Formats: sequence, C-alpha cells, structure tokens
Amino acid sequence: MVEFNKPSRNWQEVSDLIYNMFIAEHYALEEGTKIDGIYGIGNAAGRFWGGGFVTRNKFSIKIFTTPDDGTLIHFDKAMSGMGGGIMGMAKMNKEFDRVKLILQNL
Repeated sequence: MVEFNKPSRNWQEVSDLIYNMFIAEHYALEEGTKIDGIYGIGNAAGRFWGGGFVTRNKFSIKIFTTPDDGTLIHFDKAMSGMGGGIMGMAKMNKEFDRVKLILQNL
C-alpha cells in the first residue's frame, strides 16, 4: 500500500480528480464509492482463460480527511495478478507503478 498526503486539498476535490483520472484511463468504479472503492479494468473471466495475455487490473482507493483539513489517499492493489502467471504479475506491478506516479502528481 502507498500513502499520498495532499495538504490543504479538499477530500471531495481529490476524490473527483481520482475518479476522473481512472475514467480517463478506461477504468470503472467496480465496487464501493469514490472515497472507498475499487477501480478495475478488463475482464476476470478473460484473465482466467487468457492468462497474462489478457488485461485485468484492480486497485483500491481510500480517501481520508487529515486533522489539518488536507486529504490522505491510500492506494493499493486489489488483486495479485497471479491469475495471469508470472507475466500477469509483472504487468500488474508495472501498471501499479504507472498509476501510482499519476496519483502522486494529482
């Protein structure tokens, strides 16, 4: 899990930015809400049959208000990538790092 602290940033603004970023990247909010949800891309059944050749990623986002009225973001993988074997795990880690960089710069 990775934490990002956004001091002096309103949690609603941050949750909207994150939601819009994931939508622009072709992810969908598959579970939960903008402040405590799981964003995913791809198809689980496709990953099962196609292994690492099929894109399937899921990430967890949790947004908290800090005592100084800032925002804290928890970002984590919501799946291991093991269903796609070694290739699937490598792709998952690469995508995690890519999305982490985007979130860092929001």
